[in-house]
Amino acid sequence: MPVVFLWWASLTPLTPGKSNAVISKVDPAFIPATSRPKKLTIMTWNVAFMHGPGSEGTGYVKLPAEIYQQKLAEAAALIKKSGADLVLLQEIDMASSRTYFVDQVAELAKQAGLNYYATAVSWANNYIPFPYWPITQQFGVMNSGGAVLSRFPIEKNELLLFEHPTTNAWWYNLFYLYRYSQAVQIKIAKDYYWVLNQHLEAFDKVSRQAQATQLIHQIHQYHQKDSPILIVGGDLNAIAQESFMNKNYFGDSVDFYRPDSTIDLIRTTSPLKDSITVEEYLLNEKHYYTYPAHQADRKLDYLFVNEKFKINSAKVIQSVTISDHLPYLIEITL
Repeated sequence: MPVVFLWWASLTPLTPGKSNAVISKVDPAFIPATSRPKKLTIMTWNVAFMHGPGSEGTGYVKLPAEIYQQKLAEAAALIKKSGADLVLLQEIDMASSRTYFVDQVAELAKQAGLNYYATAVSWANNYIPFPYWPITQQFGVMNSGGAVLSRFPIEKNELLLFEHPTTNAWWYNLFYLYRYSQAVQIKIAKDYYWVLNQHLEAFDKVSRQAQATQLIHQIHQYHQKDSPILIVGGDLNAIAQESFMNKNYFGDSVDFYRPDSTIDLIRTTSPLKDSITVEEYLLNEKHYYTYPAHQADRKLDYLFVNEKFKINSAKVIQSVTISDHLPYLIEITL
């Protein structure tokens, strides 16, 4: 009987590779502005399904439904206040039992006043038996992943799921989330741009760097397609070579991060520029830390911009109760 349950629980519609994904609109009657804005504000945020610290399992306790709704409202208010035109999201639930089957993407888009959204399901199982004990705290039915919220029409939504780490036990991978690259094409006035949203491997350096190599290939492919890339970003689960952590071992899972060439690979082999220069970062490194939210000591979240566009500002927004990551926000001139 336990074997039958595990087989049923592990069933998923997902397989590694590329596929098309869902595009939605909050208000079908909404007509977007036809004028081209001079500036764009873009955010990336791993929202950790609005749970906050402990969302990965260690110390996890399922919260009451009203707390998730409260945090979702707080996240929407933060996005609205920031003036974000595009939001790249990771670890957000679409219909999971741990968050009471609320479509957090649709709710967040509606409350934040961003009329278009595209989802990237990267974790879908009949049942996730984690945390292992007690059973009452297990994640259960899982339908989660990433999303892009947009003030502008979304024309295409393509999803690339990466292979699971080969270092994981086979039975562990049956229930493990897929890391992904989501490619969304948006229309700004008469112009089309690609926006790539990432969630790379956190716990295996070899897998993460292999995913970064695939991502760079994908960047070159999309940049040569029918429209250029505007932005690439997300939770890359990597630290840059110049970071303090890369030079100094300390605490928890630092071995998952170093040595790691992920960020340098993207910087040096793609037609994009980092939203902050190495010099700017080193002037005030702590200012750009995004994780963990309650006591940030590393930058894991990044935005890379088309070289044609000017970057006006980059900052981390302090919001320690909504997620275990802090949102990272930039403004660019088109």
